Amino acid sequence: MKLVLLSIAASSFFGATLTSPIVPKVEPKADPISFKEKVAPLLKKYCINCHGPDKVEKGLRVDTYDNLMKGTRYGKIVIAGKSADSVLVKAIKKVPGASAMPPSRRKMTDAEIKLISDWVNEGAKNN
Repeated sequence: MKLVLLSIAASSFFGATLTSPIVPKVEPKADPISFKEKVAPLLKKYCINCHGPDKVEKGLRVDTYDNLMKGTRYGKIVIAGKSADSVLVKAIKKVPGASAMPPSRRKMTDAEIKLISDWVNEGAKNN
């Protein structure tokens, strides 16, 4: 009798019976970061003046996804899935030893840097 009462009390308190499996709540997965809608506008805002079709410093263009992913004559600047290894992310984070970008007083916000870093970690997709 005590077991039955405990079972009833537990089910009303926890919203399940003792024989019900406990299923963890799964948070919905966030939408992937869009290159076209989120990343490209930041590259245009901060980078295009020096790394665009009119001016190509260090052999780098960021005016299109394909140009960005080509990198420079020295190699790729985006390593999909690995923001910590990506020259682009090191540059915008102003990591010591990396070229700090943008070099002017205009600095990306922490949220903008995180967005680009997260996009790289998500696989740097052309979406």
